[in-house]
Amino acid sequence: MRAPVSRAFGRLDGPYNLIFVDPPYADRSIEELLSSSAAAPLWGKETVMVYEHSRRDQPPQRLGALTLLRTRSHGSSSVSFYVPTGDVGEERVNE
Repeated sequence: MRAPVSRAFGRLDGPYNLIFVDPPYADRSIEELLSSSAAAPLWGKETVMVYEHSRRDQPPQRLGALTLLRTRSHGSSSVSFYVPTGDVGEERVNE
C-alpha cells in the first residue's frame, strides 16, 4: 500500500506480528501517530515493531501500547524494537 501513514491506518487490518517503521528522520510526527488511538488496531499480543531513526534522536520509551525493548545503532542510524507494554520480560529480550 502506498499512502500517507495517517490515511493508511484506517485501511490496515491488524493486528500484525511484525511492523517496520522507517520514516524520514526529520519527521518526528510519526511518533505522535504511532501513539494515537488510530494505531491501536495494528498492535497485538505478539507484535514486535522495528522503528528506524537517527542515532542522534532518543527513541520514546512508549509508543501507544508498545514499550521500548532495546535499541541498536550502527553509523548514523539506530533501530529500536518495541513490544506490547507488560511484555518486556527477559524471555523477549533473548529472542
